[in-house]
Amino acid sequence: RPSSSNPRIIDRGMSDDKIDLRPLPPPSSNVNWLGELTLPHDVFGMLHVTPFRDYQFFVLLLCVILELLFHLLILLEILDEKNVLNNLLESLNVAPGNDVKVLVAQFAAIVVAVITQGHLMKSLEFIIVSPRSISAKTGVSDIQTFVAIVLRFIHGFSGLVIAFIIICQSSNIFMLFAEFAALEFVSKIGDIIFALTERLYFGVELYKMTQKVKETKISDERTSTVHMRRIAFWFIMILMVFLWAEIVYYQRRGFFVNHKYTLAVGDDFVLRDSYLSGTYEKMDGLANRRVRYKHVSPLRLNSDYTSNGESGPDVRAGILAYCKTARRWSVSTPRYDADDKLHNPCENTVLHSEITTTYDVSKTSLSDWEVLSLTSGWVAVPSLYQLKSADCSANGHCSKMFNDGKLTSFGTCTLKTRTCDCFKGRLGNLCEIVLPPSDELILYDATKYIES
Repeated sequence: RPSSSNPRIIDRGMSDDKIDLRPLPPPSSNVNWLGELTLPHDVFGMLHVTPFRDYQFFVLLLCVILELLFHLLILLEILDEKNVLNNLLESLNVAPGNDVKVLVAQFAAIVVAVITQGHLMKSLEFIIVSPRSISAKTGVSDIQTFVAIVLRFIHGFSGLVIAFIIICQSSNIFMLFAEFAALEFVSKIGDIIFALTERLYFGVELYKMTQKVKETKISDERTSTVHMRRIAFWFIMILMVFLWAEIVYYQRRGFFVNHKYTLAVGDDFVLRDSYLSGTYEKMDGLANRRVRYKHVSPLRLNSDYTSNGESGPDVRAGILAYCKTARRWSVSTPRYDADDKLHNPCENTVLHSEITTTYDVSKTSLSDWEVLSLTSGWVAVPSLYQLKSADCSANGHCSKMFNDGKLTSFGTCTLKTRTCDCFKGRLGNLCEIVLPPSDELILYDATKYIES
């Protein structure tokens, strides 16, 4: 019921509690409505308030170093450390291609990674506020405050880099979010240690530090801090999406697959299918969103071939590509009077893999490949059948060997073309062939073979 003294105040009739319905006064210019800037409740926050000379500081520093060591071990696991200095993009071990649903999941994971990365954003906030003003509130030296901010920045930056690499490497939605969740757990170790310390698991002295972290107020939030935080957030978000889009662009162009393959059919079918053996190089353009490979040196059965030297009724060549209808990688022979770029890999198939959706032919199982027999249909490939990469990404890939405890290479790798330039006395895609001591090299001429 309305109060007798003031009709705008309702008396509940039960106690002295009353509800004031009068409008609030206008906000004072001295009141900060943006909130307060405080220390995060984690191990890094405890570094800001624990005196340097106390042993508790070194215990906390050890916990931080362990967290950073976890990040370093994860980076070494997901990166090709042997190729980092030579080619950073290839060292990322990016998936050769992905379906649309995986790309959508990757984009969502990037957004979540930026939103949940609090360490990087908080370190940028502290840099804007200035370490000196933070030291004045925490009672420690400026150097200690600066070290704590730098360690937080390294932790946040490395976590974001690892998340980005994991996202780009993913080719399966389930594994993407499983690895993402594992990384999120590693990044929360500092929060877990703080929570356990607050429950007196690690002694009274460290417990007092957690209470000091909760009581410490750095300053009132300022409009400039809010604006800078917003700019930093959107800058990181746009940068991550842009880099991811670049990775997807290179995926679509077949950058993350091998440029060359060496195919050896085997002796069991040498009289009929040996012409398919040899080196296959990546062609321009894609077929069924996958890279195609063309036989480098097609077999010419006689001299009656067309002027371009690579087609004609008596020229035997092969194309390694993905047949979408059969869902298999196949080696087929295009018609001599047709354009190789328009060739359907599902036609004139001689060899094919097991049913797969992989974008990388090297991920297929060689033992599951089949060859077309004239009498028995599709049969298992011979035991000597081989399909292996002929690319190099470092000098050591050019037939490396250990000689007197030292690693020796027989050629130099050209990273742009992934081709070995062999030294004198060596031959082959990976310099694996040793030339005889004499100047004469005898080659078996298979071009004299005439089909009956």
